[in-house]
Amino acid sequence: MLEAAALVVLLSSPSPTPGGTRVTAVTGKDARRAAWRAQPRFLVWLGPRGAVRWGRGTAGGGGAGALGVAVRIVHGFGVFVDLAEGVYARPGQVIGEIRLGVRYAFGLGVFQPAFLLGVDHGHEQAFAGFADEPGRTLVGSSDTIDHRTGPMAGLELRAWLSPDPARKVLHHMAVVGRLDATYYVDDAPLGWRLALGVAFAAVF
Repeated sequence: MLEAAALVVLLSSPSPTPGGTRVTAVTGKDARRAAWRAQPRFLVWLGPRGAVRWGRGTAGGGGAGALGVAVRIVHGFGVFVDLAEGVYARPGQVIGEIRLGVRYAFGLGVFQPAFLLGVDHGHEQAFAGFADEPGRTLVGSSDTIDHRTGPMAGLELRAWLSPDPARKVLHHMAVVGRLDATYYVDDAPLGWRLALGVAFAAVF
């Protein structure tokens, strides 16, 4: 009986290598966890964004500068927030945006696509109002600002310049492209916005 139990234990133990070291098999799940741990946890980007707005028979376009950060929490799931300030035509306005939401990344390679879902809050101010109160316009406290809020969704593609930690500079750099859409849930015109941005990013 004891001999049989010993045989079972021996057969269930990891096999030793010729040098005497026991090797434990790595499962696919363990390998995937290790691959996600090798991915950057923080993504900080800065770059330009162009957009078109339309609705109620009116359309116009413009551009903005955007600064944002994304944090990966577990595997591909994380959160993001970004701030933008720009100028749009038809009508001429200075527009600020605050966007935040969740980000889900799908890839483990150099190129990593991600899906974004969140909320977009916009501040729309006429050029004349900005001229009168530039500081209060930029911080969103002017009484003449129109505040707008709505859901947003988008797609993102991150290109990691080097996954090799030995390349100390390129390992912490990436280029990010993003396409997203917002619908402002109010009665004002120009309720739809479609934006395309490209940014330089630091990853770590």
